[in-house]
Amino acid sequence: MKANRTELPVVFPFVVERKNGRATIYRRRKLKKGRTYDEFRVAFYSAEGKRTLASFATFDDAVKAADAHIAAVGRGLLTVTTLSGPARLDYLSAIDKLPPGVSLSDAADAWLRSAAGPQVVPITVAELVAAFMASRDRTTRMGRPASPEYARDIERRLGKLSEAFPADNADSLTAARLETWIDATGQKGRHRFNTLRLVRTLLKWGQKRGHLPEGKLPTDKLEIVAPVDDSAIEIFTPHELARFLAAARPDMIPFLSLGAFAGLRTAEIHRLDWAAVKLERGFVEVGADKAKTKSRRLVPVLPALAAWLAPIRKPSGPVLPFANVAKQIGWLSRDSKVAWKHNGLRHSFVSYRLAVTQSPEQTAFEAGNSPAMVFRHYRELVTPAEATAWFGVLPEVEDKAEASGPTNHPPEPLVRTPVSRPAMVGNLVA
Repeated sequence: MKANRTELPVVFPFVVERKNGRATIYRRRKLKKGRTYDEFRVAFYSAEGKRTLASFATFDDAVKAADAHIAAVGRGLLTVTTLSGPARLDYLSAIDKLPPGVSLSDAADAWLRSAAGPQVVPITVAELVAAFMASRDRTTRMGRPASPEYARDIERRLGKLSEAFPADNADSLTAARLETWIDATGQKGRHRFNTLRLVRTLLKWGQKRGHLPEGKLPTDKLEIVAPVDDSAIEIFTPHELARFLAAARPDMIPFLSLGAFAGLRTAEIHRLDWAAVKLERGFVEVGADKAKTKSRRLVPVLPALAAWLAPIRKPSGPVLPFANVAKQIGWLSRDSKVAWKHNGLRHSFVSYRLAVTQSPEQTAFEAGNSPAMVFRHYRELVTPAEATAWFGVLPEVEDKAEASGPTNHPPEPLVRTPVSRPAMVGNLVA
């Protein structure tokens, strides 16, 4: 800066403007001991945002100071923000409220964390599946441990999800990734629906425990709608039912008769206690905690059901003592030489019962179904005469010392109850 700078015509306040910023120089005339002299003051903002004035004896020194300050800003040594009006008042108020050692940036970060709400607790998909399965072993929403069938279903369906995303965080699952995965499994119709519904249950469970953020889940964008089953309903004939009852071991009689003559689902029979089989009062109580629809219903005890259960009923205890009924069904199908049909006993009951009552509403009430479903799937499947034959499959009393049922199954610690050989009205079974 040249010394004769002050000799040039300068208008004050003088602004020193450079690429990285600017500063303002003011001139004040002062009188001291009868002499008049100039004082040059440079105005700039400190790193804390406060306006600072520095005095210099010469204009050149003031310009040098302004240049040095602007250069420091350009090198990142200072961050300068000019505040005025309400913004300045807010800033000063915020600085005054903060304790020593806490910056305004620290306060802003803390606010952002608070506004974001609870933080997600990271967990992998495999860990989430394992934790969910362990929780089902302890209790379900119905207040009891999961049934063996449900536990195996969870393990089979969610095991595939765990294998596909073993190390991925659960909150990284998107609708697109889940859709790609379910398509790759090749599941269709009812199987696809059941798997995606179980995945949704898993993610909801994880969300409640802080492993997924609040709000919508990835499965909300997927089409999880129960498919309409228009396939033909498979039912047993009265002759096939008689063969099942003739070949069955005593402990399988309740399963067969409650399915054939009361329409109970396999899971409902699994959960049923003998105390709920009230033969004298004429109904079987399927509690809300045992019914698939979570609605209590009273199923009437028809004469055929009473005839089969009366000789073997117990005051209390599980009606079905087998952990793996599928194995028992396999043996029964082999011994009776009758192929098993999925849900065949229940489908048969609804079909034959509707032919007797001619009322979808009454039949639906007894079966725990909707009248529309009964009318759509079971109407005109069988004739009234065939229904009479079905509910006419009755036991034939034999010598109690006579053992019945197959004897080539692995022994189980069960008390065998003598069972009767089935007889049928209409001479369908000799």
